[in-house]
Amino acid sequence: MKKLVVLLLLLFFAGCSSVAQLEKRWLGRNKSALIAVRGTPEEVTSDGFGGEIYTYVKIHYSAYPEAFGYPSGEPFYRYPGDYGYHPLLVAAGSSKTMFWIDPYDKIYRVRLRISH
Repeated sequence: MKKLVVLLLLLFFAGCSSVAQLEKRWLGRNKSALIAVRGTPEEVTSDGFGGEIYTYVKIHYSAYPEAFGYPSGEPFYRYPGDYGYHPLLVAAGSSKTMFWIDPYDKIYRVRLRISH
């Protein structure tokens, strides 16, 4: 449980800085620049104001040792020379980046959603 809380907090703070970076990079830029860099979006929907919302989805995987955080209370190395076997756990998630584009093809809003 402690591992999950730490992981969620790290992803939350990483997500906050990522949104700021996305806004800094993309707000005010043209739709053609977005397509040139990110490619064709997975989904295009209306923003309700004559513009569009471009959605890009990225699947990501993370691997970490099962003993991460020492859930049993024992350290990873119990004595010198003991390298105990701890299999890797794999966590999958996705991130959805959405770009709001006005009728003049300028990006006016960016949103990042991370799912676990």
